[in-house]
Amino acid sequence: MCNLYTTKASAGEVAAFFRAKLPTNFNAGAGEVYPGGQGMVVREDAGELIVQSMAWGFPLAQKSKKTGLPIKPKPVNNIADLSSFMWRFVAPRPENRCIIPLTGFCEAEGEWGSKTRTWFAVKDAPIFAWAGMWKVSDEWGSVYSGLMTDCNEVVRPVHNRMPVLLHEEDYDRWLHGSLEDVIAFQDRCFPDELTAIERTVDPWFRRKSAEQAPAYFPWGSEGSRDAPLRAIERRTFVMVRCRWRAKSPSPASDPTAPRWHDAGMTDAPFASGHEPRHGGGIQQGELRSPFGKIGVGR
Repeated sequence: MCNLYTTKASAGEVAAFFRAKLPTNFNAGAGEVYPGGQGMVVREDAGELIVQSMAWGFPLAQKSKKTGLPIKPKPVNNIADLSSFMWRFVAPRPENRCIIPLTGFCEAEGEWGSKTRTWFAVKDAPIFAWAGMWKVSDEWGSVYSGLMTDCNEVVRPVHNRMPVLLHEEDYDRWLHGSLEDVIAFQDRCFPDELTAIERTVDPWFRRKSAEQAPAYFPWGSEGSRDAPLRAIERRTFVMVRCRWRAKSPSPASDPTAPRWHDAGMTDAPFASGHEPRHGGGIQQGELRSPFGKIGVGR
C-alpha cells in the first residue's frame, strides 16, 4: 500500500516532461501528496495529454457506527483487486486511465511507534510514471487512484506491495489498452536494477514544530506566565474565527476610558469540555464569535 508520494517538480516541468498541455486554472503544486490531498495527474482529453489537479483517492461512503448516519467518505487511493466494485466499471475504460507523475514513493519502516520514512524512486529518472485511474465523483469532483502490484526485491524488505510503474514506451498502451493490458501491467514486476532506495531517519508521522505551528492565541510568548495552556494540546478541537477583547480596569486617572481593549482577530481552538485559560496581565476576557460569547480566563 502506498499512502505517501512526492512530486519534486513544478506543474510546468511535469507538463514539459510528458509533452502535455497545462491548463491556466491549475491548483496543485510540487511536494508531498497524502490520501485525500490534491495531486497532479496526466490524462488524455480530446486527443491530447493534459495535466490536471485531482484529489488522491476514490471516495468510499462511510456510516457512523454510533448513529448509522453518513459521515465523511474515506479516500481509497490504491487499486489492488480489479474485480472490486470500486474498479470494475472504470478499469476496462481507457478514458478513465491516467498517469500519476512522481519523483518518489514512500513506505513506513521500523517498529510500531518509531517508524521512519523509506523512499523509492526510479534510477536516473527526474520524473517517473505510476499507472492510475480517474473519474468524476459526486463528493470531491475529479479523483484518481494508483494501481498496485507485488513488490520487487528492492522494496520487499520494507513492504510486499508497490505501485505499478510505467516505462516511457508503456504510456500509450496504458492509456489506450484493453482490460487485458491493465491486468498484464499489474502482473508485471518492475526491474530491481532500476529501483533506488533511500532510508531516512525522518519519522513516518511528522509533527509541526513550534515555529511552524500557528499561534492560535494572541497573548504571551513561549515559556512566559501568559503562554497558552498546553492542556488543550492533543485534544479534539474546533476552530472558531473570532475577535479577542480583553477586559481590564479603567485607569483611575481617566474614568471615561473604555474597560475593553481590542486585541485583534484570532483563530481559537477549543477542546470539547475544556476552556483555555491564561495568566499574566489580562484579568478577564471573552471571545466574541458568530456563535456568541465564549468565556475564558475565569
